[in-house]
Amino acid sequence: MDFFSTSGISLNNIILIILISFLISFFLYFFKEKEKNKGISKKIIFCMFFLRFLSLSIIFLLILNPFFKKQKKIIENQLIVFFQDNSSSLISNNDSIFYKNEYKEIIDSLVKSFSTEIEVDFLLFGDEVREGKLNFEDKSTNISDVLNYAENIYSDNNILSFVILSDGIYNQGLNPIYSSYNLNAPINCLALGDTSIIKDLSILSINNNELGFPGNDLPVEVIIKADYLKGEKIKIISSNSKKIFFEDYLLIDDNNFVKSVKFYVSSNKEGLNQFDVQLKLLSDTIDEKNINNNLGTFYINLSEKKKNILVLYSCPHPDISSIVNSIKKDEEYNVNSMSVMNFSDEEFTDFDPDLLILHQIPDDNRLSFNIFKYNLPIWYINGPNTDFDLINDFELGLQFNNSLSYNSFKEVLAESNLSFKKFTLSNLINEMIKSSPPLLNSNKSITFTSPVHVLINEKSKISQDFPLMFFGTQDNNEKYAMLNGEGIWRWKLFNYLNNKNHNLFDEFIFKIVKNLLINDNQDRFRLNFPSVSFYGESLIFSSELYDENLEKSFEGNIDFVLKKDGNSYNYKFTCIEKDYFLDLGVLDPGEYEFEVVANLGDYFFAPKRGSFLVKPVFFEEQILTADHKLLFNISENFAGNTYKLNQINELSKYLNKLKNNQKNDKYEYSYTSIFDFFLFLLIILFLLFLEWILRKKYFNY
Repeated sequence: MDFFSTSGISLNNIILIILISFLISFFLYFFKEKEKNKGISKKIIFCMFFLRFLSLSIIFLLILNPFFKKQKKIIENQLIVFFQDNSSSLISNNDSIFYKNEYKEIIDSLVKSFSTEIEVDFLLFGDEVREGKLNFEDKSTNISDVLNYAENIYSDNNILSFVILSDGIYNQGLNPIYSSYNLNAPINCLALGDTSIIKDLSILSINNNELGFPGNDLPVEVIIKADYLKGEKIKIISSNSKKIFFEDYLLIDDNNFVKSVKFYVSSNKEGLNQFDVQLKLLSDTIDEKNINNNLGTFYINLSEKKKNILVLYSCPHPDISSIVNSIKKDEEYNVNSMSVMNFSDEEFTDFDPDLLILHQIPDDNRLSFNIFKYNLPIWYINGPNTDFDLINDFELGLQFNNSLSYNSFKEVLAESNLSFKKFTLSNLINEMIKSSPPLLNSNKSITFTSPVHVLINEKSKISQDFPLMFFGTQDNNEKYAMLNGEGIWRWKLFNYLNNKNHNLFDEFIFKIVKNLLINDNQDRFRLNFPSVSFYGESLIFSSELYDENLEKSFEGNIDFVLKKDGNSYNYKFTCIEKDYFLDLGVLDPGEYEFEVVANLGDYFFAPKRGSFLVKPVFFEEQILTADHKLLFNISENFAGNTYKLNQINELSKYLNKLKNNQKNDKYEYSYTSIFDFFLFLLIILFLLFLEWILRKKYFNY
């Protein structure tokens, strides 16, 4: 144990303290009280001088508040960490009985063979790294998780070696060979499992879209692998519970055969749809050991049908093609454009629009049928052909006032209303609007009797009497938007001229269309969850509640009811910083239904209902041939060796040899303030008291 001062007390500080203490003491006894010294022994004078010098030196030293550093040597036992593969692939071959019985005894004997000077940690890995009893029941293998655990947990320990006992098959996480980890000990591997190559047909992967629309053709890609089956024929079938979508035959022309097969599936059922893929060997003479990997299942969540948008116009205009082409870029929408005079009531009903865009609607006498009898959101775009008297009759809560010149129009520049709250335009879109060419605007003021939200104003005018674009609510409670000007096609060209693309203009159109189509009740209550998850994963739902200003609220309440096999289970969401979460934990495989009810104060949102699927895990049954090459690469990357199971005694000797070669001294340090030592205070008091006694006796005070 050593002590030494720290906290900046250098040799110069000590010399300065000694010098100051000496000068003060010398001045006191040899100058100031020189007359009183007569008749007193020089030994007594020097003794009092020395006492004052010592006490002052210690006091000045305390003022600098020095610390003392304590060093303690720690004797730490060396540690070997075993990571045992607990996945089911080890007992899926012919030697399963050996691993269930004899292997456990061999490993127990290895762990107990080390002396008391060596500590052993024995951990399992597969689904996760943990302590536990070896049972080979994990349904997946993540070797990169082992390396990450070793780096994070054992970085400060005196590790002799990490030992991985595995068959080298991994199906989760990163490739451990190409992962970068900083470990403080070598990795040695014990290679387990069966490396013999077997004849096997398998589905490597299925690639498909997770979302789609009912009735659409949905693309699927299946990657097929065949080992040592050259010359054999196979049949591939894709189906659901009702029909077969795809059926084909393949000739395997290589012993390492890999092929991509593409096809389409479809369904008219909304919600989660299950589709199956099956591979069949046509030969009866081949006994395939593993047939579990011949079957595959995938799921596609089919949402409600595409939104239909109908554009009706009084006469052809470049505005129409500009808007239609932008909307068509989003596959969520079907868009059609027709002349309002040539469009019949039957065609209108067949198309079943969700949104109307009316470009320069003419007078009522020129309409072939009453398009306003349907309760639909409408986007009005006004121009010289618009019948403003007809719009005044629509009960929109506004009136166009005739100008001095009844049919006069003028070109006006536009700028965004930055206080608009229904949705947000980016700064780039605002700049595009501000710098774009003018629109042709009717020279009419507007009187509003119902509230509106102004998106675009006439540049340099802030009066609400002359808004260029605004949003409101129809008498039937459906939304409407009105662009009081034509010529928006120039904005699209201007955007392309500046940016060589139409992205900003397209985004501007999408914002308008989506706002008109959004159901406010549904949009203010949002629910997010995985439609498909695997057994063993924690299933988490998240939700958001918005008030009428579309601002997140933490004052809501969300109740969740989970349903399966006629049973119901009630849960509540937890609010964390204006977001709501529900952790259902690990659920058994199967299909579940749910209902979610939310409210903000006295306002209750429409309930949300849905379903999700928890899939059983078959990762460990896909590949059964042990990958010892992977283990060799891991041990080589981390300065270790790989041993086969029949070389386990050599592994034991190697680890015991490491024990003799690697010994690390470890020191523990602590810091203590000088004020924690009461002895120093007693010394100061003693020196001052002793000096006072001498001065009292010889100087009479």
